[in-house]
Amino acid sequence: NPIHTIREKSCKVTTFFSYDQIFFHFFTKILLYTLFISRALARTRIFYYFCAMSYALITGASSGIGRHYALQLAERGYSIIAVSNQPAELDTIVGELTSQYGVKAYSICANLAQEGAALSIFTRCKEEGWDVEILVCNAGMLLFSTLVNTDPQRLSTIINLHCTTTTLLCRYFGEWFKEQGRGKILLMSSSTAWL
Repeated sequence: NPIHTIREKSCKVTTFFSYDQIFFHFFTKILLYTLFISRALARTRIFYYFCAMSYALITGASSGIGRHYALQLAERGYSIIAVSNQPAELDTIVGELTSQYGVKAYSICANLAQEGAALSIFTRCKEEGWDVEILVCNAGMLLFSTLVNTDPQRLSTIINLHCTTTTLLCRYFGEWFKEQGRGKILLMSSSTAWL
């Protein structure tokens, strides 16, 4: 019977997979499971416990974008070191971080435009035993004026804040991160830098 023969032959078809296909199949599954587990773990107290051993230092953390950096990092379980020259606002953000997210939060009130500010902050972190893993250089000041109409002392303050202190913070903490084998640095800038 021709029909019977066709059915019989069709039943004997075997599918073969190459090693590449098998590897890709299992690799994809492992990746998906890893992502699922990591997302689930990120919502557990275990994740927050280990993250809380690490600190994020944020300059300009008392207001604006810096404040939101502090909130976002605290939400991810990092202890926070908030740096600013606004003592009242610093107390507010530290209280908010500890009460809302249950992380450790400390403040350093400092004028980052002064000479030696970067070294002072770095030394304080080392002395306190704060294991800084993330450095966010966010502090800044805005001045609406032309160069020739700006007081030279004011220009010196802007350069110290935006350039000198930021560069030295990266230098000190960058070396520390290199020794630890881990660390992240985020530098905030302004669109006016392109004008």
